[in-house]
Amino acid sequence: MSTPWIARLRPSGTATTRLICLPHAGGGGATFRSWSTGLSDGVDLCAVRLPGRESRLREPLLTRMGDVVGELAGALTEYLDLPYALFGYCSGALTAYELARLLEQAGRPPAHLFVCACPSPAAVERDSGVHKMSGPELADHLRALGIIPTTIIDDPGLFALFEPSVRADYEIFETDVHRPAAPLNLPITVFGADDDPSTTVPTMMRWREETSGEFTMRLFPGTTRSSNRTARRSCVRWPPNSRRWAPAEVGAAYPARPGGAWQTRPPWTRTRCGRSPPCSGNATPSTRRSPDTSDAR
Repeated sequence: MSTPWIARLRPSGTATTRLICLPHAGGGGATFRSWSTGLSDGVDLCAVRLPGRESRLREPLLTRMGDVVGELAGALTEYLDLPYALFGYCSGALTAYELARLLEQAGRPPAHLFVCACPSPAAVERDSGVHKMSGPELADHLRALGIIPTTIIDDPGLFALFEPSVRADYEIFETDVHRPAAPLNLPITVFGADDDPSTTVPTMMRWREETSGEFTMRLFPGTTRSSNRTARRSCVRWPPNSRRWAPAEVGAAYPARPGGAWQTRPPWTRTRCGRSPPCSGNATPSTRRSPDTSDAR
């Protein structure tokens, strides 16, 4: 079992399920390297590695959603021998959604779709033009989001290595045309943070329109990185041993924003519906040849 599209971060010969993770714009398998800690023994942890990053640094970048999803679905064929879930982080959530739709149509649907820090496909802003920005404009945009280390943005050499994959990933979802379709027949769980500059509660809530199965939303105080850490704590316990999840993990009191939408319900409360809401992350390229994120292929 080997393909350059997948980094096996914790391969297991006795796995009974598989968790396949898709990173933020410009990211690679390194985004999920820490997830192997605390993961259930029966889960094989995998991360998607798109062309143009890490061990695929010299490969041409893809800039269209159809190309990414089509090639990725083919590469995943041998990884679908176990029940599996997809997890998409930031813009990777949109790719995970399109991948889930394609695999469901092919009769190989995931058992669960997890998405983090991303508006729903119907609510995401696609005409922001980030992928067409000049270098300085893109750097300022990423700096304003506050989720790319300034050590990368302010270092011309590091930013030059990081910029092409970020720009390509923005182009993927900014040029993708969302076509309303029948909802997925699988559960969707959304993770979000209340102070995330890349999304809002209403746009994340619209993910419930994309499933005819169970919808769960979990909101926590903090930023995009906070929601990703929260998602990690929940996803490493997938599949659940009983019902769905343990009680919510935020124990401290959390005040609702004045005049906000959360004055009648604490934002960490899980929201469930039977049926009927992108950013870049902390990738840290450090060499001209981006290293692998895992010893296992």
